[in-house]
Amino acid sequence: MLMEALRTYLENETQVPFRVGPEVPEMPDVLGIVTTEPGQGYVNDGLFEVVGFRVQVRGGQNRHTDVEAYARQVDRLIEYGDYPHERWGSWVITAYRSSGGPTPAPLDNGRRVIYSCSYLAQEATDL
Repeated sequence: MLMEALRTYLENETQVPFRVGPEVPEMPDVLGIVTTEPGQGYVNDGLFEVVGFRVQVRGGQNRHTDVEAYARQVDRLIEYGDYPHERWGSWVITAYRSSGGPTPAPLDNGRRVIYSCSYLAQEATDL
């Protein structure tokens, strides 16, 4: 799975500017970040790999409701996506949360709200 392809997909579907992390730039206030995380590795005799990624959505100061709505929109796109597909740069069989839904993180230095959620995606390998 290519983070750049996932970034483009989420940006097009939500109208929120997205970047590939882990670096989180200071601006703009409203921003999404996609970052790779550890997954579960190969499954089904190496035919598939379960990869991990995190999505963070940040908004302006005191914009808690707006940011939560963006994070929930992203969550629905991932949880209820039209699988299987190749929109993220590989043949993705399914994607799902690795734990609970999007939750607020501590405010950043600009006192902006950030919602975060981690996901796993099962993709076909080239083995």
